[in-house]
Amino acid sequence: PGILGDLFVCDISNEEITQYARAALAIDQYRNSAYTEVKDLLLTVQMDISDIDVSCNDTQDLSKVPGSVRRDVREILTRYCNQSSTAVEDTGLTSRRFNQITDAHNSDSTVYERIQQELLRLQEVQ
Repeated sequence: PGILGDLFVCDISNEEITQYARAALAIDQYRNSAYTEVKDLLLTVQMDISDIDVSCNDTQDLSKVPGSVRRDVREILTRYCNQSSTAVEDTGLTSRRFNQITDAHNSDSTVYERIQQELLRLQEVQ
């Protein structure tokens, strides 16, 4: 098992894997909705969505977005980030813990596999 900051990968409980997977599914729905809204807005000003960063890490850097739609784009991204944060907290995880598990998911194949299995299980249940 690897160490990521103060997180021991082996310390991720099955409950946290389930919480993480539930949050990820909810966030994915919000992301898809926000992506579509922003993409449609940008098309009205002949801009491609790939020209901007639509992550929650950099929502304020919208200087490339024309002023006529910048406020609307910012509102959509802010709403998406707030919804994502709420989705994480609704599962019982903190944002910090969610991000730690994301880091582990990206760097540890065992954690990746555990999360993938749980996502599949949750999607079958729905």
